[in-house]
Amino acid sequence: MNSEEIRKLIEQKKSDLVRFKYPEEEAERLYNAMLDECYPEMFGLSASDILSECDPIQYRCGLADFTDGLDVTECDEYKEIEEEIEELEEELEAVEAEEGEEEAEEN
Repeated sequence: MNSEEIRKLIEQKKSDLVRFKYPEEEAERLYNAMLDECYPEMFGLSASDILSECDPIQYRCGLADFTDGLDVTECDEYKEIEEEIEELEEELEAVEAEEGEEEAEEN
């Protein structure tokens, strides 16, 4: 890959970070865990199961509010994209150094 291709990839990854949303399944898992930790079981059912079955609209509203409060930078997938950017930036430095050496040799 040349330096221009790497730069484009870095920009794409940075764009991915800006648009990143917490994965729905992970957010729902965290929300259910929070509900179940805060409220006791009733009739052998967890609080998250009761709320999702008995009042699905309230469950979804609560999930949306909960998800809005999550810090995406703590998400593993977000961290992976950050690591990919770091690796690409290191690769870019190496490629630019190589390109600079080749250009110097030509002159």
